[in-house]
Order: sequence, then C-alpha cells, then structure tokens
Amino acid sequence: MIPYLSATLRIKDRHLIMTGCFCFALGCFLLACFTNVTGIIVTCPVFAVSLSLLRSCQAAFLSKQAPLEMQGETMGILDSASSLCRVVAPLLTGFLVEVVGKSSPYWMAAILCSVGLVLLSVCNDHQEQVKRKDE
Repeated sequence: MIPYLSATLRIKDRHLIMTGCFCFALGCFLLACFTNVTGIIVTCPVFAVSLSLLRSCQAAFLSKQAPLEMQGETMGILDSASSLCRVVAPLLTGFLVEVVGKSSPYWMAAILCSVGLVLLSVCNDHQEQVKRKDE
C-alpha cells in the first residue's frame, strides 16, 4: 500500500523514510517515558505506521540512489546490515536493560532514529544531483 501511495501522491521515498524515522523515534520516546501497558497501547499505532514506512521504502530509496551497475550490491549490503542489526540489537538491548535501566533501549533507539532523521535531511539526493548534471 505504501509504494502505491508514494507513486500516486508523488511523495519522495526520502520523505516517507524521514516520516518513518520520526514516527519510530516518537514511539521510542513515548515508550521510554511510559513503560506500562497504557504506553504500549498508545504507541502501537505509531510503530505500525513507522514500520510500514521504513520496511517498504528503504529498499526503493537505496535502489534509486545507487548507480545501475551497483544496485544488486547495494541491496545485498542493505540485507546484510539488516541481518546484522537483528543479531546485535537484542544483545545490546539486553545489556542496556541490565546495566542502565529498563527504559534505556528506548532512549537509545529514539536517539539513533533522530540522528538518522538529521542525516537524511542534510545529505544530498543522488538522483537530484544526476538531474542537475543533465540540465
């Protein structure tokens, strides 16, 4: 559904990913502040929106950013990074819960998503650079 909305409304993948990062950071921030059942119930819709945006748009965004001859390599790196995160994140989360406290993984995730949001907003778009060179 998200790729359909992107194509229909002509929303850039970068903006959809930035919205997903913002929603994920917001959800993590809310969970860090409210670690009870009510907090989980309130943040579930926020996480649903963020995950649907982040999972579907990142591959499209990266494939458009990569040169044609490197698209396969770029998708492989994306898959490898995702797999690595699925191993490292639970280990780091368990360590943070034990050492720092039960809300610390949520704070860390909110900070990391905020950094990603800032980086996405300041980095140049490869496709726009290519268009400018052609003109």
